[in-house]
Amino acid sequence: MVFSFFKKKDQSEELPQQPTYKQPAGTQPAGEKPIADPGPDTMDGHTLGSAVIEVNDSGADIQPEVEEAAILYANEQTDTAVELLSDYIETHPQDHNEEPWLLLFELYQQCGLHTEFDELAIKYVVRFERSAPIWREAQAPTPIKPEASTRSNYVPFSGHTETGSNRITELQGLIGKGEKIRLDFGKFESLEAGSAQELLQALLACRKAKILVQMIGGNKLTDWLQNQIEMMRKVDAEIPYWLLLLEMYLAQGQQETFENLAVDYAVTYEVSPPSWESSAQPAMTLEEAEEEATLEPVQQQAADIFYMHGALTDRNSGQLRELTDFAANHAQVLIDATSLSRVDFISAGNLLNTLMPMVTIGKPVVFDHVNALIYALFRIMGINDLVMVRRRK
Repeated sequence: MVFSFFKKKDQSEELPQQPTYKQPAGTQPAGEKPIADPGPDTMDGHTLGSAVIEVNDSGADIQPEVEEAAILYANEQTDTAVELLSDYIETHPQDHNEEPWLLLFELYQQCGLHTEFDELAIKYVVRFERSAPIWREAQAPTPIKPEASTRSNYVPFSGHTETGSNRITELQGLIGKGEKIRLDFGKFESLEAGSAQELLQALLACRKAKILVQMIGGNKLTDWLQNQIEMMRKVDAEIPYWLLLLEMYLAQGQQETFENLAVDYAVTYEVSPPSWESSAQPAMTLEEAEEEATLEPVQQQAADIFYMHGALTDRNSGQLRELTDFAANHAQVLIDATSLSRVDFISAGNLLNTLMPMVTIGKPVVFDHVNALIYALFRIMGINDLVMVRRRK
């Protein structure tokens, strides 16, 4: 039996408190429609550089079954969500609200249930007399980026890098291209042991694939790594820092420094010392990188759109920190959620808190390609009331 998270008759006691937004003095009250023909300084009804925001209570009319299924999925109770929606569709033959169907299509897609998806599509065509959603054979690609220049494979690391960082994901995605990669540590501050291990594995993969990796400001990372380790302090959690530092020295051609550190590592952990393999590329100072940037057009590969991916959970919240950093350097925040599969309930609240400062200063925020399950959760949390959210077609 499926138990609802919320009361059917009066949901106001159980629903999360919808956020409120106080309009600045003199701005248009919520509920009044903006001028139908926006000028060049607007984007889909949002005014650039202004704090005027039209707030609609998008979660007020959400169907109870949709609400419950969205929260079940957010909490990884996928089977229960499938059962709830499929039972509802079967027992309500006169209901022509397609949202429960869209959620069930997405659940079948997420679970890889192609046969069930096709069977539902046939029922959908009969019920709604129009084409059903199409099964995605593979994750839809992110928007096509401009043709790569010599600067296109550029990955900047800034601030604190957490495990599962977008930057390391970008680096991993570039390895398959087989082209030169530039890593910029000019604004690097720190990284977790897990992210050190991920970065190490990515660099090892680059070396195995014979991909040229050039470091910009690599000394900021190596200096930080040196402060995290100590000879004869045998702490297993520090091993990724040792090995990443060795890989950095190798990548930058610092053979003598590498060999000295390799001996210290071997003595500390009572293992054979790593061996030198020449694959170095010349390191660049920050000044050299800035000078080169004036000679080459900088590819805006990661500068124009923030890509969210995987499952956003309280165990993998690094994307929210990176989103904040991204927003700080952009006049508008465009978020591609094509690869975002799930957002848990806690992270949805954290996302709302992350977006609020952007909304307060009038910075436009747009989510594109949001799947039906996340779209419903955003409505429940009131995120759709504050920013523009476009559901995946």
